[in-house]
Amino acid sequence: MPMFDYNVHKTAWKEIAESAERNYEPGKFTTFIGYEFTTNSGDLEGGNLHRNVLFESSNYPERPWTRIDSMNPEDLWSWMDKLRDLGLDSIAIPHNSNGSNGRMFETKYWNGSLVDDQYADFRMRNEPIVESTQVKGTSDTHPILSPDDEWADFEIFPYRIGRGKTYSDPMAVMLDRLIKEALGWSGKIGVTHINLE
Repeated sequence: MPMFDYNVHKTAWKEIAESAERNYEPGKFTTFIGYEFTTNSGDLEGGNLHRNVLFESSNYPERPWTRIDSMNPEDLWSWMDKLRDLGLDSIAIPHNSNGSNGRMFETKYWNGSLVDDQYADFRMRNEPIVESTQVKGTSDTHPILSPDDEWADFEIFPYRIGRGKTYSDPMAVMLDRLIKEALGWSGKIGVTHINLE
């Protein structure tokens, strides 16, 4: 048997999608067809690059894009763009960025070249929102960044996901610092894609 069987993959995905549809109760319980795209930065310094991918409707692809297809999140976004052209809209929501050691929101493409306005459009089209807090810690702020904020130590999980007791750099992962940095970058690349609502 092959190491990865796409037929098993497709069958499991179909069961997940059908379960979401079966349990949807308009006005009472909302379900989404979706999955987690789990990858990492591909080096010893980085961390997790988790994203939840949610589809807009009951139309969904034959199978999800996974790390077997590519570890590069930009390839996920390209796949999402292709599906969008076919009428299958979706979004990816980055989460657990607190455990990414700064790799979730780098200012460069996967290949190392600096981001530009095309990157900003590409990413915002596919990742218009980001998760700030969940059970594995907050990605909102940190006492180091916000010493006067009495809630800055709420739900701090200091480690990289899947790296044992290896610390994630709070200066590189917290959303309050990233928003300030992104506002500066928006002037450099000529676009503004930050909505603070």
